[in-house]
Formats: sequence, C-alpha cells, structure tokens
Amino acid sequence: MIGNSNIYYFGDSKTQYNGTQPTRIANPSLRWETSEQTNFGIDMTTLGSSLSVTLDYYIKKTKDWLVTAPVPMLVGNSAPIINGGSVQNSGLEAEVSYRKEIGKLFLNVSVNGAFNKSEVLDIQNAEKRLQGGDGGFGQSGVIYAEVGTPMGVFYGIRTDGIFQTQDEINAYVGESGAKIQPNAVPGDIKFIDESGDGTISDADRVQIGSPFPDFTGGLNLGAESYGFDFNMFVYAALGQEIYSATRRYDMNGTNFTGDWLNRWTGPGTSNHYPRVTFVDNNLNQKTVSDFYIQDGSFIRLRNISLGYTLPKNVSGAIGLSRLRIYVAAENLYTITRYTGYDPEIGGGVFDNGIDRGIYPQARTVMTGLNVTF
Repeated sequence: MIGNSNIYYFGDSKTQYNGTQPTRIANPSLRWETSEQTNFGIDMTTLGSSLSVTLDYYIKKTKDWLVTAPVPMLVGNSAPIINGGSVQNSGLEAEVSYRKEIGKLFLNVSVNGAFNKSEVLDIQNAEKRLQGGDGGFGQSGVIYAEVGTPMGVFYGIRTDGIFQTQDEINAYVGESGAKIQPNAVPGDIKFIDESGDGTISDADRVQIGSPFPDFTGGLNLGAESYGFDFNMFVYAALGQEIYSATRRYDMNGTNFTGDWLNRWTGPGTSNHYPRVTFVDNNLNQKTVSDFYIQDGSFIRLRNISLGYTLPKNVSGAIGLSRLRIYVAAENLYTITRYTGYDPEIGGGVFDNGIDRGIYPQARTVMTGLNVTF
C-alpha cells in the first residue's frame, strides 16, 4: 500500500509538497492461509421436539497462518504480514435447548458451551518462536508463540512476593554466592531465577498466563405469558488471564489505580504490591512479569428485557395493529475478579488479552414502544 500523508519542503521558498511512501514492508513470499477441518457431530431431538441436543467435536489445522511479523521500531514502517507456520485448534461445542408450551406459558431455554485447545505445530523461522506484544512504554515481548504452546501466550518472569528485609535480599544468591538482585532494596519485587545463572534476564522468561479461556458458554432464557415477554442472555468466559498494562511504566509519576494504596510501606505490609518510588533500580514496573497477570474470567448479563403487548382488541380500538411497551438493558451486570475497566479484552495474535486501559463496554438501559399500524 502507498500512503500520501507525508509532507516535504523543497527549494529556497520551502514550498510544501505531499509525498508518498509504502505504508508497509512488502513480503513477496506471502502465501494464502489454508485450513483443513474435520467434524464429528450429533444432533438429537426428543420429547416431542421439545428437547434438542447438539454436540460437535472438531479438529482444525491451519497452514501458513497469517500474522503481523514483530519488527524493531527502528524499521520505521509498519511490519509485514508473514506466514507464521501451522496451528491446530481442537475442541467440543455443545448446545441443549428446550421449548415447551405449558398452558398459557411458552418457555424457551438454551444452554451452550465450548472448550477449545490451541497448539502451534510449526513456526517458519530458525528460532521456532515468534514474539511480540507491547505491554506499555518500556515493556515489550509480552506475548510469544512457539511449537507446543497455544498461539500467543503471555511470556515473562515469575515473581515470588516482595523482599521484606535486607537480609532476604542478601540471602537470595546464586551458585557463585553473588546476590541475584543486587539493585533491590526492601519493598522491591523478588524475581525468580529460572535459568539458574545467578542473574535476572530474558533467559528467565517462561509462560506466565494465557489470554484464551478454558471454557466459553451462554444461557438464553425466554418466556411469554398473558402478553408479557421476558428475554435474557448471559455469557461466560472462564479460565483466561489478562495482562494489565493500564499505566505508563516509563513515567513513574503517572497515576496509579486505587489498589496501590495497599503497596509495601514496611516489613509485613504487603507481599504483592511493591514500594512506590521514582528511583526504580530493581525495575519492578518495567519488567514483564506475572505481577501484571490477573484472572480474566467473567460472567456477564449481556441482554435482558421485559415487555408487554396490549391485547389485540385493545390496540385495535385505538387504531393500531400492535402495541408493545418494553424496558431493556445491555451489559447490566458483570461478575469478575479483574480490577480493570472491562475483562473482555480481545485483540490479535500479539495483542490478545493486553489491557492498556481499553474503553469499557457501555451499560445501557432503554425503554420504548413498538407500534404497528
């Protein structure tokens, strides 16, 4: 693609001209992404067509999956699209629905759920790994994918609480007897030396979480009786994590969230939130670690409505074919342990589940009339 938003000045008079340049690095080796899928399913209806059950097990293999290549910022242009490798997704989807008319009550209930497992089968580079994802200013490489892992998991350093005293720092040494975190002071985060080399570095990075839920499901409930109608939809996503990058880590003076009031202020005050300081020699905030990983599971009341339709003889008497009054709400209530604005993050392969302070979904309450002449 060619962009024309560049401005250049030429000549002694500094005349302004609009220039053009490629907006993305080209990739002449790019191929189409292809998928092969096998399904095994069961569809069953019983109890006089009142009860329906659907089960579907699938195995989907995607070859030459398309992904934006992580490139250094010094490139000065948008990263190219590349063929990342091969990925396999397998899982089970199920739905049970029940429809029944009981006297003057018509009931409609359906429950669905899905389990999915993602696994990278091949990555087409020498390292057999792709890494990217920006967790905020000063943090990079938050997400990675390699053979045998899901397609894009959180990648960082594990922590082991907060150093409470100088004696704890002095006792945390490698095989050489040197302190593993020589710049730490009481109140700093204790990082785990996974590699065993006596230092904290990128060699200590491991999988620290996954943005992919273990289970997703929903509940639809509908009922009608004597002109009243009720509908409700509840959605759940369970088992995923969120990387909370809701503040700038390169500017220590930016605002903190209220939970930082529980920060370390002395021995025994906190074993999770470190001290707050302008001099962060231990890199508590700039280090990509599981300190920023939170449980992202949630259950959300997505839609709910209650309405009443006037009897036909009443609406007909006022010259109407149908009149319905209703009240409805969207995203009315969410159950979650996540402390950010919204647990429903989403994103691409190297962006999925990273919360940089996204704008939350609005809670909407409406009332109205449906009139048919």
